[in-house]
Amino acid sequence: MNHRNTVNMAGLKQADLAALQKQIQDWICECQSEVSNKKDDGSLKTCPEIGTDRHDCMEQKKKKQNDADNKKGKKPTHGDEKGYKLKDGKIDRTDDITKRRADNTAKATTRADQARRAEINASHRARNTRNAHQGYKRYRKDGGGGRGFGGLEAATEAMGEAKAEEAFEKMADEARDAHSKAMQEVLNADDAVKDADNVPRHAEHTYPNGSIMNEDGKIEELFEYKFVCEKGNPTYRTEDGTLGPPSKGESVGRWGIGQENKYEKVGEAMDNAGMSKGKTKVKKYTASDCPGVGGGGGGESKKSDKSRRPEKTRKGKR
Repeated sequence: MNHRNTVNMAGLKQADLAALQKQIQDWICECQSEVSNKKDDGSLKTCPEIGTDRHDCMEQKKKKQNDADNKKGKKPTHGDEKGYKLKDGKIDRTDDITKRRADNTAKATTRADQARRAEINASHRARNTRNAHQGYKRYRKDGGGGRGFGGLEAATEAMGEAKAEEAFEKMADEARDAHSKAMQEVLNADDAVKDADNVPRHAEHTYPNGSIMNEDGKIEELFEYKFVCEKGNPTYRTEDGTLGPPSKGESVGRWGIGQENKYEKVGEAMDNAGMSKGKTKVKKYTASDCPGVGGGGGGESKKSDKSRRPEKTRKGKR
């Protein structure tokens, strides 16, 4: 018989592991209820937007608990979202989610600032060219008169009226085109700022939402958590702003395509490299297990999970 106070192969007492698992599930239920499905203006969030906000809520709760453990001189037991290499199970420091998001945001913000300055300069050039052209037309119409267009007048005399007008029109068109391109670059840069949090996933990595660590700081469990999208919220928003059909409030995000296999592969790599004292668990927690929520179950990795078709999602998390 295996009693609850025995130590498992990974180093945690089963009672301690169960308590940490319950804590994670409790946090999921808290974030499901604490994070609103509406924006500040009262409009409904999309399901991916709700999922992203609730994932951030979970990260805050893990950090708060780890900070409290550090103050007590205890090693943190909750790992945050990180990228792991499939081949050896090691953390890919260059792909750390938080760092990459910060780097992406900084670069995108710099690009947006530069684009705005370029747009302002292009706007001034277009305006000055237009004003000069119009001023010179009035000057020619009035027969001169000492308005400071002597140099242009000399050039016009040398080129001929028609060619001078053509040259002016070309300068104005080029200035307008440059301004239009600068305005588009501002829009593109603003989009890049919005997308800075979307860290690309690579085939050679996987990104669990978190982990449970034992007293040695070694990972005991890799886990994913999913939230339920409330009934009536748009399931997604396309790039042109079109909203998807309303959520039925009945389903919860399932394992992504190949996601469960990747977690298991990383766990096996950790075990083979001696990064754990036993088999690393893989588990999916869901808000559907919270009281009054419903929508499908979670639990430890099962091969039967792979027979279920993953839900389609847009940008964001579920």
